[in-house]
Amino acid sequence: MNHRLMSLARSSMASASGMGVAPRRLAIISRQPSTSVLLRPFPSTRQHPQRSLTATYASLGKESASAAPSASSAPADSSLNPFKNLVKDKLFTCTMCGKCCTGEGEVWVTDREAGAITAHLDITATAFEERFTRQRYRMEGFHLLTNLTDEQKSCVFLLPDNKCSIHTVRPGQCSTYPWWPELMDEAGWQDERWHVCEGFNHEDAVALTDEGVESAARQLREANVQEELKSLALGKKLQQDRKKGSQGGWLSSYTKPEKTQGF
Repeated sequence: MNHRLMSLARSSMASASGMGVAPRRLAIISRQPSTSVLLRPFPSTRQHPQRSLTATYASLGKESASAAPSASSAPADSSLNPFKNLVKDKLFTCTMCGKCCTGEGEVWVTDREAGAITAHLDITATAFEERFTRQRYRMEGFHLLTNLTDEQKSCVFLLPDNKCSIHTVRPGQCSTYPWWPELMDEAGWQDERWHVCEGFNHEDAVALTDEGVESAARQLREANVQEELKSLALGKKLQQDRKKGSQGGWLSSYTKPEKTQGF
């Protein structure tokens, strides 16, 4: 796999930090995560390598839901411990600057998330595809959102006040930010701070509470699962394109977004 395709496989998952702010859209495709913080994928994706990605995602969603603690405080989920160790010392606060939703980048939406957005907007699946996605760029189980035509290349769902028009049903790539696997090592965290988001190590950021650590750990685990699913989809797409020949698929002409300038 060449560098361009490896870059796509590592494309980031974006998310929002609360307060109704528009979630992160920017994906620094060229950045490679440190091998020291790569997280093991959920067993389900290894146990059923031939099953469809749609079925795999549905299964993972059920497992994730069943693993979540009830409001009546269930026993601590020990599977979160590796993720807690990665997030517990991080400092972040959302300033609603909107930089996470503008500039060169990508947001990949799963079929299930696309369905939720479609229902939220009360439109057909066809209308969603035509109005909000780049239809040429398609992998099994994933849709690539388009951008606005403004100078900032904003996310198609970004409002003028830097809020998200679909915040309640925003994609997992958005809802898990900044708790992404590739941002958990110090180099990735600092790179994001200086080139994308001023909320990293912001002077107003406070240490995470125990509840905050658990929430961030769950988001990191979710981002890790979704990244694994996207990598599986990419591998399948590559196989399909090879069967069509080197000129047969969109990956052969894919151009990675350029990294934004520091603010």
